Amino acid sequence: MSTIIKPTVPEVLPIVEAFYRLPGNGVGGVLHVVLDDCNTEDSSVRFCRDSAATDNPPYFPGVDRPGLFLSDVLLAMSRTQRRKLAMSNHEIRMNDLTESEFWDIAALHLPEWVGAFPQKSEEG
Repeated sequence: MSTIIKPTVPEVLPIVEAFYRLPGNGVGGVLHVVLDDCNTEDSSVRFCRDSAATDNPPYFPGVDRPGLFLSDVLLAMSRTQRRKLAMSNHEIRMNDLTESEFWDIAALHLPEWVGAFPQKSEEG
């Protein structure tokens, strides 16, 4: 992903809001440590990414593809940018989005990132 332009806060904020709206993500889901607790260090994002990549029932059953995607986006951002995202007021927590709708929102704001993210069938 080295050829992809570093994402900006205005591009990523709608994707973060969409992530919160996914079922089970009302307090930040697998990225709770970063998005709700404001632990914006690279190590915290990597920890969350590892959790997203692992089947971890009962809290996070199966691989969390939106969590993996958003973790990768956050790792490409500066710590200051991540802090701005974490400090944003996440009022939309209705758990009313499907994963497909999440990807539609992500593609609207970061199309090159979504295009570079491995499709489900490519992961095995």
